[in-house]
Amino acid sequence: MRKHAEALRPGAVRTRPTEGELRRARMLAKRATLVRLRDERRIDDAVLRRRQETLDAEEVRLDLRDPATRGKTAP
Repeated sequence: MRKHAEALRPGAVRTRPTEGELRRARMLAKRATLVRLRDERRIDDAVLRRRQETLDAEEVRLDLRDPATRGKTAP
């Protein structure tokens, strides 16, 4: 219990990423995978754009849910 209280102190160093940071990292990995698949000609540009739009919407929802991770690109 004491460790948890110490972790909540201002200025405490957090050792594990938050759920929002993990979600954002997953989105970045998905984006990179989509671009790689397009570059390998396994999907076309139209599919890439549609999937990116879906990820954009997911990112907006994440920003609304967890403003602390807004604009961060990786944990």
